[in-house]
Amino acid sequence: EVLPHWTEGRDALVLAEVDDPRNWPASDDAGDPLARLRFYDRHGARLLPLRYFQPSLRKGSPRVDGMFLLRLDRSPEHSGELLAAFLEKYFTACEGTGSVVDPPVSSLLATARGLDLERDTWAVDRWPEVPPA
Repeated sequence: EVLPHWTEGRDALVLAEVDDPRNWPASDDAGDPLARLRFYDRHGARLLPLRYFQPSLRKGSPRVDGMFLLRLDRSPEHSGELLAAFLEKYFTACEGTGSVVDPPVSSLLATARGLDLERDTWAVDRWPEVPPA
């Protein structure tokens, strides 16, 4: 219900970071990653087929491996370049400008640039096909 309000009148790329169930078991605190994936699948999200990790969100905290990136919007105009630009800004804001030359980040950015965000996204239920972290 919220998505149309987020994208109305805007050219928005809307993403969600979600846990890979292979790395994050269900728990009372964090919920059930499989149920979360089924929820997003039912609501039309698309899986970006890349090994994703979340940047360190605060000084001294580690990056978070074992994540997926889902695309929630349906705008046909978006490219892998836009995704890579977002990720570069995200990592730079969280970890500083040097993070983008770190091999795992530069590899993530290169993979993102190479994606066609219309053709290369997958149904969420294909998550087991994404190489694990």
